[in-house]
Amino acid sequence: MSTSDPIAPYSAPIVAYMSVHSATNLAYAKYYGRLYTAQSASFESLTARGFWLSYLLASGARGKIFIEFKPPLTNRDQIRPALETMAREAEAALGLVKKK
Repeated sequence: MSTSDPIAPYSAPIVAYMSVHSATNLAYAKYYGRLYTAQSASFESLTARGFWLSYLLASGARGKIFIEFKPPLTNRDQIRPALETMAREAEAALGLVKKK
């Protein structure tokens, strides 16, 4: 972990928080990772550039994918808004948003 990365020190608590958001992690993998046959995904780590997810495909194949932030984050206060914005975009694109 690079000490010059302003986000990496917050990786562990974010990973712990995201561990209960399995549907969101799966949406990230399917939409941003284009892993449309993913059955599950887990948040692994976080940096200023993005985050790593591990995934399981319907075929049984497993792997890891890096999802980039655009633009990269520069401070802690950007983490939650970035992840929430990405989650909303992914869920809407995948038809997972409930209509009011």
